[in-house]
Amino acid sequence: MSNMKTIFQISLAILLFFVVSCAKVSTPTGGEIDKTGPRLLQMSLENFSTQVQTDLKLITFDFDEFVSLGGKESPVVTPNGASISFSPKGMARKYVEVKFGKPLLENTTYTINFGKSIVDNNEKNPMDSTFIFVFSTGKSLDSLKLSGTVSSLLDKEPSKNLKAHLYKAEGFNLDSLQKNTPMYVSEIKENTYQFQYLSNLPYKLVVFEDQNQNASPDLDQEKFAIYPNPIDLNLNNQLETLVLSKGKTSGKKAVLAQTGAGVLSIKPGIKPEEIKSISGLEKENLTFGYTLDSLSVWFNPKNSSLKPGENIEILTSLSDTLKVKYQNLAPKPLSCKEESNPGFPLSGFTYSCNAPLINIREDSIKFENKTEDLPQIKTRINPQNPTQFFVELSSYTKAQTLVFGKNALESVFGGESAGFKLNAPQINPNSLGQLQVSLTNTPDSPFWIELYPENITNSRALQSNYGKLKEVSYKDLKPGKYTLIVKIDQNQNGVWDLQDPYLNTPTEPVIVLPKTLEVRALWEIKEIWDLSVEKQKPTEKKGNLPSS
Repeated sequence: MSNMKTIFQISLAILLFFVVSCAKVSTPTGGEIDKTGPRLLQMSLENFSTQVQTDLKLITFDFDEFVSLGGKESPVVTPNGASISFSPKGMARKYVEVKFGKPLLENTTYTINFGKSIVDNNEKNPMDSTFIFVFSTGKSLDSLKLSGTVSSLLDKEPSKNLKAHLYKAEGFNLDSLQKNTPMYVSEIKENTYQFQYLSNLPYKLVVFEDQNQNASPDLDQEKFAIYPNPIDLNLNNQLETLVLSKGKTSGKKAVLAQTGAGVLSIKPGIKPEEIKSISGLEKENLTFGYTLDSLSVWFNPKNSSLKPGENIEILTSLSDTLKVKYQNLAPKPLSCKEESNPGFPLSGFTYSCNAPLINIREDSIKFENKTEDLPQIKTRINPQNPTQFFVELSSYTKAQTLVFGKNALESVFGGESAGFKLNAPQINPNSLGQLQVSLTNTPDSPFWIELYPENITNSRALQSNYGKLKEVSYKDLKPGKYTLIVKIDQNQNGVWDLQDPYLNTPTEPVIVLPKTLEVRALWEIKEIWDLSVEKQKPTEKKGNLPSS
């Protein structure tokens, strides 16, 4: 009897084990991973509806599976200003609700672009990102469109935080731009923005990279572009490429500061010709240097009548008088150091000094070892930044040491420089390549064509040529990848001007070659670049160089 009882207990335990195992819920294994996004089944309001009541409270979107609002993008609603919320958040449901917190505007077309915000609950596959829900409180849908492209200055790929914003042209004001709300916002994908279902109004277009994610442009810190004229969509709905850059701020009052011995800085920068006079200084004895946002003014304190503590006053043609208290600081002895130069030997050697130069005496630069067939020495001071100078040799077939005498360099502050040596290495000409660029359909205005390393961000041009050019040659290039850029001098003032939103002038056009050029040793690349269409692919011809 006890054996029968034992057998019964064992059988019951086995049966319970199988029952529990069969009832256990688990994710099926095997099979292909689901890569399909959720499918929209129905909506409580039909897409493209018109004459929708302004007191609309809720729209429901039903799906074929559990979804959540957990995608990489957030829904974009236009026009801005509508009090709209989305649910559910933090949980999965087979529906998404759009709730309206205040009455809608009359005779207005609304769009809800979900993008990739709605994903399935398991694999996070997004819903079809091309779906846009559109409805109108008027009798018809607004149907106007606007599109265009952007180019980020010296960057082949613009920032990931770029968006295009449309504001009402009426009442648009730069000073209150951060307080204004754009009517429409468009994501920028592959350098392109596109607005749809726009109402028939004149607009102002602003594109900016929102680095600090505050949803407003910081014109002093972020790259931006403002289309200069109000946009009439009936006349123009396809805009030319906007160049993103930091800009001039002529609408802001310039500030004068003394930043060292015998050096003044004006920010935002003005042009040297806009300076009428400087108290205690003769303008002809001044040296100027400028960047995109500042002007530096150097002078020799020994040649001034300035006294410590008195005001330096600069009178400008802009009717501004800039003031700063003078500090009688002693200049340091002139010293220079070599900078790294990825473009050597094409662009020679680059040196930076602690004071601006006004002259280089090439007869005071000697070769340490005097031999036959010495290369020629060529030097030049950077006209935009006179604290920098360049040295080039006509050939580098032999290693050479150049000796700069103590009087070879003359600075604004006078005195002798510490002598130094420059070691020029031997370069095998068979290790270098060449690049020849032929330009077609060039602009009517003069332009710069500049050669950069492949990574052009924060890089200096290896060579820059200016004029109405048809052909440019680059010899003695190290093997590697390079990029070409054209900057057009539309106003022909010899300066490539950034945008000035206060004067309503855009950044002068810039064209970046849409591919990199690979230079190889003993190869010559012949490039034909058509400048009439920015995105047109250039053709390329390659051939061996004769060995030397």
